[in-house]
Amino acid sequence: RFEWLDCFEEPDRLASLWAELCRLGALKIFVDVGGDRAAPDVCQVLAALGCTASAAPTTSQPQLIVVKSRELARFAEDVACSELGEIQDVASWWAAAAAPPPPRSVKQEKRKYSRARKAYWADQPDDGGAYAAAHAAREAQWTAAKAKVNQLRLRKKETARKELLLAWRRACPSSAIIAARCRSAPPGGAAATAAAAADGGEPDDDDGARQKDG
Repeated sequence: RFEWLDCFEEPDRLASLWAELCRLGALKIFVDVGGDRAAPDVCQVLAALGCTASAAPTTSQPQLIVVKSRELARFAEDVACSELGEIQDVASWWAAAAAPPPPRSVKQEKRKYSRARKAYWADQPDDGGAYAAAHAAREAQWTAAKAKVNQLRLRKKETARKELLLAWRRACPSSAIIAARCRSAPPGGAAATAAAAADGGEPDDDDGARQKDG
């Protein structure tokens, strides 16, 4: 017999099934939501079962609960336990195990799903190289798309730079003239040219002669 229900969305059905199984004999629960599932996910399932157990009478409590979870076992490795192997400070251990992990970035999520797809197809029977060919085609397509996007970004940056330079020249024509004179002046006379242009005049002949002598 198999029952299909959602313990989070259908707590009433879970309570009814709980009571029915208790009437048939001793209740034993095995929780297996994936051995490598994150500890907070497993704790959510255990919390839902705990709510149902707290609402059930004393005679309808499970005699045994077995949880398959590597993450919970890892959290229990370094905690203080009694001689019988019971965790002494259950509240703090439960809080640490049930704490949600920090959110992943978009890049980390993509890597996670990419590894999951590769693991899935690695377990599939040999298809004559069809998956490898399709994967290579997708990789080539994504590589070409990324290169195109990078080119568009470079073009946008260059266009924005040119527009900014033109706007600066229109807003500050005198500064643009000074910059042009400094570029055309010899190395020694650039400072004098800039100073004279800023004053609205031309560099003195004596200054130019001194610069030539220097």
